[in-house]
Amino acid sequence: MPGVKAIRHLLANDAALTAVVPADRIASDLPQDVALPAITISQVSAGAYAPTIAGDADDVCRARVQVTVHATSRPSQKVIQKLVRTALPRMRRIVNGVPVESLIKDLIGPDLPEDVLGSFVGSQDFIITYVE
Repeated sequence: MPGVKAIRHLLANDAALTAVVPADRIASDLPQDVALPAITISQVSAGAYAPTIAGDADDVCRARVQVTVHATSRPSQKVIQKLVRTALPRMRRIVNGVPVESLIKDLIGPDLPEDVLGSFVGSQDFIITYVE
């Protein structure tokens, strides 16, 4: 999943974000007993498009990627969500080997109720378009 790979790279290499959430707690899969705060990244959907306008053989793909913040308080969750949005600006460049054509913010998900472990969860979707 190139979209997840690119977004994880950007988040794990953002100094402001990793000062609050260590890079090893930013992943697609985290252990159930991971210390908080933590961030999970997952692909919600993806689709391939026709070859690029230039007519080359590469396919342009578009994916919806969800970044979910797991925190110990609602205020902390909100701060981290803002840091995530700042770490993922609109852009077009190669990220960790993935030719990103665009990265844009999409929907902000619901704040989930505090769970039995005291975790506060909220998500933000991003639309990433890349060349395979």
